[in-house]
Amino acid sequence: MNHASVPEPRELTLKAVGLGLFLAFVFGAANAYLGMKAGQTVAATIPAAVVAMALARLPQWRGGVLEQNIARTAASVGEALVAGAIFTLPAFLMVEIDGQRLWRDLRSHYWEGSFILLAGGLAGILFIVLLRRALCVDAGLPWPESVASYEIVRAGQESGEAPRLVFGGMG
Repeated sequence: MNHASVPEPRELTLKAVGLGLFLAFVFGAANAYLGMKAGQTVAATIPAAVVAMALARLPQWRGGVLEQNIARTAASVGEALVAGAIFTLPAFLMVEIDGQRLWRDLRSHYWEGSFILLAGGLAGILFIVLLRRALCVDAGLPWPESVASYEIVRAGQESGEAPRLVFGGMG
């Protein structure tokens, strides 16, 4: 029996990581502005899925679903990190202990702030690793944003009217 070897789909490629970093920067900057101006942020998962799907259809890109997933995840994590920063770091500027401000400015506390954000990000990773099965698999919760992202990626893989409908809905 001669089994034809099926190539493994590419996932962690330079173009997927590069696109993810670019989208994380764009959506992170937008969330920083929106969060400081309006006091709330938006999730970038669905817009990042749409952009990754659009680029995957270009002849220069031709990325697979797994590459789209890496780019979408990196963009989503980047904007979430910015949201954590814009709501956490200003609190340290407002805190007073015995009538003294804890931090007078962010420049002199750059490394402390960076360490706090790094520790918060690592704690988030630790907790999601520990709680993933209980929250995502066993609970059977309907995670609408993830379902919507899946439907966008699935629509992008179909050749026909579905991708046109996704982009037509964007305006």
